[in-house]
Amino acid sequence: RSLFTEGLSTQPLVQNSEAADLFEYSVKPNLPVVGPKYGSEVGRITRALNAANPEEVARTAASGQPVVLDGIELQPNELLITLSGKPGYAVAEEAGYAVAITTEVTPELADEGLARELVRRIQEMRKSAGFEIADRINLSYDGGEDVARVVASWGDYIRQETLAEKLFAGAEGTYAEDVDIDGDQVRLAVAKA
Repeated sequence: RSLFTEGLSTQPLVQNSEAADLFEYSVKPNLPVVGPKYGSEVGRITRALNAANPEEVARTAASGQPVVLDGIELQPNELLITLSGKPGYAVAEEAGYAVAITTEVTPELADEGLARELVRRIQEMRKSAGFEIADRINLSYDGGEDVARVVASWGDYIRQETLAEKLFAGAEGTYAEDVDIDGDQVRLAVAKA
C-alpha cells in the first residue's frame, strides 16, 4: 500500500489522519541562518523546538507562515524539517511530495523471495556442474516444510527459470550441493534431462 501526501511546499505536509500515521517529522533550527541572527538564543530555540509538536511546526512552516516558539518568531527558512517513516514504513520525498510504503514482509512475499533464491542457487549449480545454458535438467530437492511449500506453489516458476523438466523431492542427481537459505539447510541436485 502506498500513500501520496504533499511535502514541503505551500501546501500542508499532512493531508489526512492516515498520512500522519505513516510519517514522523523532525524539526531543528537551521543553524547557519539562526546562529548569526539569534546568537545566544539558539539554545532556547532548540529547547522550544524539542518541546513543540513537530507535525504542527512542519505544517505551519510548510504553509509559509512563521512559527512562534517561546516568544521567538522563526521564519520557515530558519527551520530544517525532515520526514521519516514510522516503524514498518519507508518514505521517500522529492519535489514536495512524499511516498510511504510498507516494509512488512508478508508470508507470500517471503515465499516469492525463497523461490527466487532457489532459482539463483540452481542457476549457480548448473554452471558448477558444467551444463550448457540450453541444457534441460531434472531437479530435486530435500529441505524443510518452507521449501516444500514454496516448491508446491512456485514450482512452475522454478521449472521455467531453470529449464527443469522435472522437479521432485529427494535430492537425487549427478551434481548436488547443500546450501543454506535463510538459515535452512537445503540439498539441491541436478542432472541432465
